[in-house]
Amino acid sequence: MERYLSMPRLYLSGCMGLALAAFLLYPGNPVWDLSATRVPNTILIYLSLLPLMLAVYGDRERFLIAFATRPRWIQVGLAVGIPLGLVVLLRVLAWLSPLYAGSLAREWGLLEPLSFGLYWLALWAAVSWARWRREQGHEFKPYQALAVLFALATLEECDYLGIFGGVIGRIHGVYVGSPHDLATLWYRTGHNLWWAGAAGLVGIGVGVWSWKRGYCSVAFLRREVCTVTSVPVLCGMVLLTIAQLGDIDKTIFGRLAVLWCGVCEETLEFLFAVLLQVSLWLKIARDYRKGLLRTTAQDSSSAIRHAAP
Repeated sequence: MERYLSMPRLYLSGCMGLALAAFLLYPGNPVWDLSATRVPNTILIYLSLLPLMLAVYGDRERFLIAFATRPRWIQVGLAVGIPLGLVVLLRVLAWLSPLYAGSLAREWGLLEPLSFGLYWLALWAAVSWARWRREQGHEFKPYQALAVLFALATLEECDYLGIFGGVIGRIHGVYVGSPHDLATLWYRTGHNLWWAGAAGLVGIGVGVWSWKRGYCSVAFLRREVCTVTSVPVLCGMVLLTIAQLGDIDKTIFGRLAVLWCGVCEETLEFLFAVLLQVSLWLKIARDYRKGLLRTTAQDSSSAIRHAAP
């Protein structure tokens, strides 16, 4: 099954679909201008993402081993070069064609679905990470908690498939499609302290329950937070915080545009998703080098090697 999912035609069809969507998002293109329409382009992008996600899922362990077995300087180079390259690309696009850059960064543009795909990849990476650690007898529950967080992030990115938005709709003019929209509602309805207090109590309750159940620990925080592999995701969390503040107060992006034309919520969220991937792959590669993980693909390659004459 996994061999079928990883066939080149899945990669080819997905990339061609995304390329077509990127072209149709260009304002004033001679074929079909989808820069101002929501539904057709959203359907095209997500249908193009599906074969790519299936193909990468089929090749997940092979990609991980390929990355983990590369020299350290290559891993660091990829970890630094990919995010910086994307930042330069987005900046050049914003400079050459601000309208096109804005079209890509709309909610029905290209960046938000790509963020969705990256969160989905983070989800399966965390699930695999937890499973491998459990099979080797190491602490695994905090990594299961990470998988739950990434699942929630995936649902947040697609507004929970429109379920909350369809049922709740707008409250005081604020669209409530996911829990993070409650922060905007709180800000625009007079900073009600009862709301903030209730959210704080829920957060404390979840934290205490997670700690008692072993889904968070001092050893886990020391091992995964206080390390150089966390630098990318910590930088990404700064960008995500700015994105959330900008969603609450739109004037923030106007001020940031002085430093970088084209700054918007979806751009920063996309860069956070990229930096999250970088940290995840660096951490999994670190555990792989230390012998803390043993993947199915590794066992298969070892069996083939020992069976060879």
